[in-house]
Amino acid sequence: MKRWMQQMVRSLIVGGALFFLASTLRHHWQQITPLTTAAIQWPWIAAGFVVTLLAHSWSGWVWGWILAELAPQISPRWAIATYLQTTIAKYIPGNVWHLYGRIHAAQTQGLSLTAATFSTLIEPLLMAAAALLVALLTWPVGITLWQPIALLGILIAIHPQVLNLGLCWLARWKRSDQAPMQIHRYPWRPFGGEVVFVALRSLGFYCTVAGLMPVALGELPRVVSAFAIAWVLGLVLPGAPGGLGVFESVAVALLSSQYFFAIALYRLSNTLAEAVGAGLAWLLPSEHQSGR
Repeated sequence: MKRWMQQMVRSLIVGGALFFLASTLRHHWQQITPLTTAAIQWPWIAAGFVVTLLAHSWSGWVWGWILAELAPQISPRWAIATYLQTTIAKYIPGNVWHLYGRIHAAQTQGLSLTAATFSTLIEPLLMAAAALLVALLTWPVGITLWQPIALLGILIAIHPQVLNLGLCWLARWKRSDQAPMQIHRYPWRPFGGEVVFVALRSLGFYCTVAGLMPVALGELPRVVSAFAIAWVLGLVLPGAPGGLGVFESVAVALLSSQYFFAIALYRLSNTLAEAVGAGLAWLLPSEHQSGR
């Protein structure tokens, strides 16, 4: 019954997102069509692709920082390659196979199941916190009371005491007799790394938009904040693999229908960057043993 309810919620989210996108396309086709036939600024599109590919590689490096806290023998090169190879699996229905792949890969490097699971699950948590922070810092309306409160909530959510509660729950769920793993330091370094990741993803999105339509520099905060909010909702909401439909719907709602084609093109560019990253990681010589 519980699984049936989860499937129903996912179907409702995906169906609602696709209906919104189809309705937007139908009602604003005349505004969107000129953008599809306009001359595309390919240098901007290429820059967006390169920055997005760099962002995914950087995220793999940040994951390596998390792993290094648990197993110092793991090399950054192995972490980046493994991260890029598993990222593309998020488009498989279920939206968990990239996480499963990283957990399994981390176990082959000597991490326990608990440590491997923690290193994999804390990474999207830090991503979400970083995206919310970027959205708060770039919110175009200005600073209001809710922003410092929200920022405080983000910092509390990734505090070691809160994370340790999650580790205790994970140990009870596994019914392990061993003492649960504990976090003793605030994850400032990986959190800062994820902020850089979200900033790079936002820059890649901005470059893609600029390749299709003129965007004033003063519009940059609005574009960045809208991207961050849409991206984090696509990350956390249960829906289509890789946030398909959710990200696009929220981005169009926060920006306007004029951005429809640019948002769709960014999805294509991002997916291509993930595929190229996975291919490069697979083709390049890899380290089968950490630290060697």
